Amino acid sequence: MHARLTLPVRFAILGVTVTAALAYLFGLILSRYVAEGPDAFAASLPPGIRIGDVRTLVWIGAFLSFGILFSTLYALVSVASSQSMAALRAQEALLRLSRTLQGLQEPEAIVPASFAAIREHLRPEAIARPGSRATSDDNLFFLSLVANQTAIALERAQARQATSQAEGRFRTLFEGVPVGLYRATPEGKILDANPAMVQMLGYPDRETLLQTDLSTLYVHPEEGRGLVSRLEREDTVRNLDIQLHRYDGIRIWVRQSARAARNGAGRIEYFEGVSEDITERLKAEEQLRKLSQAVEQSASIVVITDTEENIEYVNPRFTEVTGYAPEGMVGAKATRLGEFAPGDYQRVRERLAAGEVWKGEIHAFKKNGERYWEMAAISPLRDADGHATHYIKVGEDITERKRAEEHLNLLTDLRHRLLQVGERLNRRLSMAEVLEAIGEGAMALTGASRAAVYTVTGDRTVLCPWFSGLSPQHVADILSHVREMPGSRLLRGSTDPVLTPDVLDLPEDSLLRQIASADGIRAGTLWPIIYEAHPIAAVGCYFEAPHHVHDAEREVMLTFARQAAVAMENARLYEESRRETVRAEALARVAARLNAELDLDAVLVAVCEETARALNVPAAAVRLYDSVRDALVYAGAHGLPADFWRYVRSSPRTLYDRLMREQGALIVAPDVRAIADVPNAGLYAAIDARTVVTAVMQREDTLVGGLVIFSFEQVRHFSEEELTLLRGLDDQAAQAITNARLFEQVRAGRERLEVLSRRLVEVQEDERRGIARELHDEIGQALTAVKIDLQTAQKVAGAPALAARLADSIGTVELTLQRVRDLSLDLRPPLLDDLGLIAALRWYVDRQARRAGLTVYFSSAPAELEEMRLAPDLETTCFRVVQEAITNVMRHARARHVWVELRREDDALHLAVRDDGVGFDVEAARSRAARGGSMGILGIQERVLLVGGEVAIESAPARGTEIRARMPTSTSAVPGIK
Repeated sequence: MHARLTLPVRFAILGVTVTAALAYLFGLILSRYVAEGPDAFAASLPPGIRIGDVRTLVWIGAFLSFGILFSTLYALVSVASSQSMAALRAQEALLRLSRTLQGLQEPEAIVPASFAAIREHLRPEAIARPGSRATSDDNLFFLSLVANQTAIALERAQARQATSQAEGRFRTLFEGVPVGLYRATPEGKILDANPAMVQMLGYPDRETLLQTDLSTLYVHPEEGRGLVSRLEREDTVRNLDIQLHRYDGIRIWVRQSARAARNGAGRIEYFEGVSEDITERLKAEEQLRKLSQAVEQSASIVVITDTEENIEYVNPRFTEVTGYAPEGMVGAKATRLGEFAPGDYQRVRERLAAGEVWKGEIHAFKKNGERYWEMAAISPLRDADGHATHYIKVGEDITERKRAEEHLNLLTDLRHRLLQVGERLNRRLSMAEVLEAIGEGAMALTGASRAAVYTVTGDRTVLCPWFSGLSPQHVADILSHVREMPGSRLLRGSTDPVLTPDVLDLPEDSLLRQIASADGIRAGTLWPIIYEAHPIAAVGCYFEAPHHVHDAEREVMLTFARQAAVAMENARLYEESRRETVRAEALARVAARLNAELDLDAVLVAVCEETARALNVPAAAVRLYDSVRDALVYAGAHGLPADFWRYVRSSPRTLYDRLMREQGALIVAPDVRAIADVPNAGLYAAIDARTVVTAVMQREDTLVGGLVIFSFEQVRHFSEEELTLLRGLDDQAAQAITNARLFEQVRAGRERLEVLSRRLVEVQEDERRGIARELHDEIGQALTAVKIDLQTAQKVAGAPALAARLADSIGTVELTLQRVRDLSLDLRPPLLDDLGLIAALRWYVDRQARRAGLTVYFSSAPAELEEMRLAPDLETTCFRVVQEAITNVMRHARARHVWVELRREDDALHLAVRDDGVGFDVEAARSRAARGGSMGILGIQERVLLVGGEVAIESAPARGTEIRARMPTSTSAVPGIK
């Protein structure tokens, strides 16, 4: 049986092997065909072999494989029918292997599965030892069947893998292409769409798009229906532009190409399309169209050349500016149209060669030969490879701007110079400095080599206080013929400048031409300086060559003229202010000095010195009116010989009255030598006096005198400001002299009053001392004698009634004697003369404290003060102040305590009396004392002032009273007796 089955088995093995080989070969061919596509596969075949031959060969191989396979299966069936139970098991193993192989997808897993089935059915020993029972025909037949199934599984797996790879490449291509791909049915159902399509339409994902009806995407649905109709007619539609709705509602333009896929019946099953978003492209095309229109209608010049600088295009603006027609410029060289700045042309070529843009100015030419300035930008135009193919120049006619820039630069330069000139002008204060700055500033601004400043006075007289570069004769000729010059219209109120660009353009007999030519002047300008709409001055600028005034110079010079007018007015105000300041300072200085002097002689000296100093004159003098002689006499002088006043005759008042009627309060003698019968002419000649000015001093229509100033050797003209200052000094001198006279009177009266007061106090103290002595010595002794006589009579009298009367008389005498002693002590205690001030004050305050029931505290410092004796008048004053103060306390204060303090510090004696009484209004008390109501306060003040001291009284209701006195001791202290 085994011998009979050997040939079919072998045949089956051979068939399986051939079939596997053919399957493998045809699998390779099929996978290559799918991977490369029909066209690429056909191109890769050897020459002479067509793709149809390959198809035929494949079909033949397929039929052959099926025949071999069928024969193999037949052989296997035959073997299977004759096999035993082992064969059935082999079939079961093969069946399991077949199911296993069907479930495997990867070729790499098929062979291991087949080997696993073989190991499961056959023992490993049979496989390892050939020729054994295991290697019988049945086993070989089993192995051939396993090999056949393995080959079939490998073929199927490889074919499936090739198909999967082809589908993967197609899907990769489908998914990765950057344009939208889609597949849809004619009814509008979207079957598939790639990510680019989803992104183009703005859908969140593919599934959302696939659920959308294609017809709803069309902005105009009829366009979608038209696309389907064309596909039905033509199968293919290319480059159809339609509008679609995006997911967010935005409309986009899409360019579509589609192909219809038909079934066997010729009906369209679906169509595939390619969609490209051309919205931005259409916008760019629209932008390009607009750009083209903009170039054509541009206000800028546009020229396009090739790389050899041959003109290919010019826009209408070029023709408008240059006058060249476009047809005449095409092919011409661009370099003939303008000139670059030196070195710029080479830089232009270098930058264009480097692919950069050049910007700059070109001095271009028009067709008529006129030159103009052009601001141009030249840039290269590149192709797709980045190579320059053309050059484009965009330019702008900047001729007017260049002129404006030149004007602006000139104006800026002039304004900068104007700023500098203005700064120098503003730093000048005096009129002379301002006029100099005006002339120099005008030369700096105009470039003139010569200049002059003319001023106009109040009577319309023209002066030339400053000039430079001009001859004095030229200036004199101008001033002498000023009303015949063109500038004379300024005197008539004109505010326009006078411009003479070239004097040679004037008539030959012109006066201005003759004067200017004589001094080498070719051109001139006269700029008015106007203040408050009236010319107050003018600055002339003169040139040695023709000079035409441009707008910038006119603008700057008119501005400068306004600044000059302000500067001149400021200088005038400054000089006026300075004169007023000098006058005020002089008057203040004189007033300060005169107010500090009260002595008449010192006042006269101060008046003369300050007057000479303030007016800068060599000498000054004062005449005072003497009412007794009714004349003015010299009372003081400065700068005159010491004995000059002794020889001057007094001037009668009648002479001054006459001169005042003729000239007023200022009597001016311009030259005393030229005046006949002048008083004191010989003395004036001796001191070489020339100009004499007398300011009459009056106070409230009362003649005080005269303040006289002199000039020696030459006549001097005093200005109005100087005379005004003299009048001010005259008023102050009159006031000072009047005050000094009044002070002399007051001082003399006070000295007389002080002498009388001092004498009155001395007499009062002498009288008190005499009365006290008389009371103590004479009356006291007499009363003592009466008392003794009465006591004697009492001893000898026997009658009781008489004795009683005598006793009453003795008591009366004793009481009278005690009152006399008290009165004597109150008038002047002997302790003050015998033991000094400290002892007298201690006795007095103790005695008054006992009498009034007060607590009095007395202190004196330093201790050596008790060993010193002061001047009698000082001791008396201190005692009387304490006496008066305590008397007032006892009478009015209702105080309980009194403090008396006496000390010596810095050669001065300090006395203080203080109480804790009810106090009083000090000012009211002084007012009552001035009216004679109370003399206590005035007495204290008068006594302290008589010894050269000072007193202060402080008091207020319910706050007590304190009297403080300070009196100089000087040399009043003398050694005393302790």
